[in-house]
Amino acid sequence: MDLSISIPYFCFMAILVMLVFVEFNLQNHNHRTKYIFVFALTLFTLFVGLKGWTGMDVMMYFEDYRDTPTLGEFISGHYSKDWYTDFEQGYHVFEVVCKTLGMSFWQFQFVYVLIDAIVLYYFFKRETNYCVLALLIYFIWWGWVFHAEQLRNANSVLLFMLSLRYVREKQVFSYILLNLLGMTFHTTSLFYIIAYPLLRITLTKNQLLWIFSVVMLIFVFRIKFINIILSGLYTYGGQHIASKIQKYYINIVYADSYYNFGMRKIIVSFAYVMFFFMPNYFKVGKNIDNVIKNVFVIYFILVFSLCEIRVLQDRASSLFCIGLVMIFVQYYADLKLKLHKQIYMLCVIGIMFITGIKYFSVEAYRYRTSFTAEADYKTYDDELEKRKLSEYLDAVKRNKDVKKEKSEQLKKFDKTRAEQGVEKVKDQKLHRQVINRNKTKSKTNSRKGLDDYHDYDMTEEEEMETDEQEEDEIQEEKDRDESGDDDKKSNNVKEDEENDEDLTDSYYNSRYKNSRSSSNRR
Repeated sequence: MDLSISIPYFCFMAILVMLVFVEFNLQNHNHRTKYIFVFALTLFTLFVGLKGWTGMDVMMYFEDYRDTPTLGEFISGHYSKDWYTDFEQGYHVFEVVCKTLGMSFWQFQFVYVLIDAIVLYYFFKRETNYCVLALLIYFIWWGWVFHAEQLRNANSVLLFMLSLRYVREKQVFSYILLNLLGMTFHTTSLFYIIAYPLLRITLTKNQLLWIFSVVMLIFVFRIKFINIILSGLYTYGGQHIASKIQKYYINIVYADSYYNFGMRKIIVSFAYVMFFFMPNYFKVGKNIDNVIKNVFVIYFILVFSLCEIRVLQDRASSLFCIGLVMIFVQYYADLKLKLHKQIYMLCVIGIMFITGIKYFSVEAYRYRTSFTAEADYKTYDDELEKRKLSEYLDAVKRNKDVKKEKSEQLKKFDKTRAEQGVEKVKDQKLHRQVINRNKTKSKTNSRKGLDDYHDYDMTEEEEMETDEQEEDEIQEEKDRDESGDDDKKSNNVKEDEENDEDLTDSYYNSRYKNSRSSSNRR
C-alpha cells in the first residue's frame, strides 16, 4: 500500500468537501446552488476525463478503439472481422462516430465522461437539493470505477438512474426502452428490466426484517447457490449472462470468495438498520422515496448474498449502488438539529477518506494524465504485465481448496480460449491479406491500365499460392501448440500428484505467460 498514490484523489475529494459546505451555506440562506454543482461536475469531468494510463481496463478499451473503423471503413468492410463482437453494439456505434470525427482515444474518453456528467447533472438535480454531497458520495463509492474504467457499465447504470422516474410514474414502456438502450452498452442492464416489479412494491417493516434475516443467514452460513442460478439462466434463455457468470465461476482469479465483514458491509448493514428499523430515533427515513428504498434493498441483498464469487458480488451490487448514495444524502436532509448534521458530515467524510485509502492506494490507480500518455505507455504496459502475474499467483495462494476443485474446469476453459485465440489470429491474418490484395489490385490497375490484366492475374495466382502456404504454416503452428499444451498439461497433472502445493503455482504462472504471449500475437 503506497499512500502517495492516493494524493491526487484526496486532493480532489478535499475540493468536493469544501464545495459541499459552500452548498450547505447557500441552502441555509435560500440561495441557488446550481452553479456550485456545475462547477463541481466540471472538476469531476476534468479529473476523470483527462486521466491517462490509470486502471486495469484502460488497455482493453484503448486496443478496441484502435481497431475501430471509421464510418467509411465500416461501410466498405475494411475492419477486423470480429471487432464488432468484442463489446455491445451501442458502445461500438459511439466509437465509430468518434473515430469518424478524427478523435484519438483520449479525446473519445473525455467526451464519454462529459456526456456522463451531463446525465449526472439532470439526475441529481431531480432527486435531491444536496447535489454536491451526492456527487462526493457517488464518486468514492462507485463513480470513479464506472467512469474511469468500466465505461460501458457507466452508461448502463446512468440510463437506469434516468429510468427510475418512469417507475414512479408507472410508465413501463419508457422504463424498459431506456434499459434496452442500456443493454446496447452493457448486457447487465437486463437485470434492471427483470427488477422492475421489485421496484414497484412497497415493503412493510416485517418484510424488511425477513429480508434482513434471510440474507444474513446466507452470509453467516455461507450458503452457495451460484450453480442453481447458472442452471436457471441456461434453462430459460439467459445463456449470454450465464456464460459471463461461468467465466468468473471457473477462473481462479475471479472465483475467490469474500465472506469478511469489511468496511462496505459494515456501512451497508448500518444503513439498513438505521433507516428501516430505527427511523423515529433520529427522525430520519420517513421521506425516503419508495423506489430509492427498493433499489437500496436490492443492493443490500446482492452485497451479502453473492459472496461466493467476489467479483460477481462487486459487479452485480454496483448496478444498484445509487440506492446507497441517495439513502445517505436523504439521511442528511432529514436531520433537523445543526449539531446532528455536523456530526453526520464528519462521519461521512471520515468514511469517505478511509475508503479512499483502501481503493486509491494500489499501484493500478496511480494517476497519470492523458497529456503524457505516449511517454507513459511502455511503463504502464510493463506494470500491467507484472500486476496480472501477481494477481494469478496471489489468487492461487488464496484459494488452495478452490484450485483443486476447479483445476480441470480451468484447463478446459483455457484450452477453448487458446483455440479461439489461434482461430482469431488466423482470421485476422487472412483478412489483412485480402485487404492487401485489394490495395495491390487497385494500384496495379491505375498504374498499368487495362492492357496488363493478364500479368496481374498471374501475380494474383502467385499471391494465392503464397496465402495457401501461409495457411498451412498457421495450421501446423496450431497443431504444434495444441500438442505442446497437451504435453504440458499431462506433465502438470503428474507433478501435481507428487507435490500439489508447489507445482500448482508453477502451472498458473506458466498459464499466465502463455496467455500473455497469445494476447501479444493478437
